[in-house]
Amino acid sequence: ASDALDSASPNDAASPASGKNACSLLTVDELSSGVGSSYSKAEPSSNGEDEISCEYTPGEGNIYPATLTVTLKNGKTTMETLRGVGTQMVSGTKAENDLGDASFYMPMDVGIYALKGDTLVSLQFGLGKGTRDQKKALVQKVLSRL
Repeated sequence: ASDALDSASPNDAASPASGKNACSLLTVDELSSGVGSSYSKAEPSSNGEDEISCEYTPGEGNIYPATLTVTLKNGKTTMETLRGVGTQMVSGTKAENDLGDASFYMPMDVGIYALKGDTLVSLQFGLGKGTRDQKKALVQKVLSRL
């Protein structure tokens, strides 16, 4: 079955997020109000054709940047690795199924990963403010825009 996928036309499985600016998936204002911390600007970037990201610069009273990364291909494989090896190697991590198709939480919720189809979303918060529910709501917002 993988041969059929590999030979498919590139447009057949193109993610709706391909060609997007990751910062359009979660605005500075949404992030700031979502976790109750100030962010002053968002800078988009891409890592080839398969990954887009947005770096959020901390604003007044906040020292922790945040990063949104959307991996457009091979997200399932990455999530399987996180859930398998990550939970064994990093104490405090947790594999869940409460966001998208699968989710993975870093210790103290400093980062949340969620899978939608073969697209992997990662939102890294550092040790900044925000409850798990607030952070999950932001990841859900991104998933809904893919």
